Amino acid sequence: MKTKLILTIAMILLACFSLEAQQSVLEDEVISGASLTDLGDYTIKTAREPISLKGKVLTTYELSYEFANYPVYIGIDPVSEECRNFVVKTQAFTLVYRCENHVFGSCTIASIYNSNGEELDLSIIDKRQKFAQRIITQNIKSEDELLGLIACYFPDLIKESYRKLI
Repeated sequence: MKTKLILTIAMILLACFSLEAQQSVLEDEVISGASLTDLGDYTIKTAREPISLKGKVLTTYELSYEFANYPVYIGIDPVSEECRNFVVKTQAFTLVYRCENHVFGSCTIASIYNSNGEELDLSIIDKRQKFAQRIITQNIKSEDELLGLIACYFPDLIKESYRKLI
């Protein structure tokens, strides 16, 4: 009886330690894949500098493309327990992929996300893609999956003539 109890406790402790080790590995994990755009493959990792928004520090990731000139930063602004807005910042502009009523898609930048209070110059946005991307998914996805969707959809949202800004 004591042996079974000791074995059970040992197995529970072993399971707890392995779960904690898995979580610390996941925190350092890099997400990568094919964007299926002219920018090539992408890599997403935790950014060294977080995006700050009106005193609020956002969980921030660095998105790099194989053929891009500059990194893109994605800050996650939790709107509710199930929905998050993803603030996508380049060196030239900021825009938002938002979650609203369990629908995830692109939107023009709300002034609260723009550090200088100016609206996004809509001439850089491909209007067809903006319309097509207003609903990317209606299913709640994990944060990693949503980051991957942004990495794949974001380049097409920008007109080709402006992609050098990325």
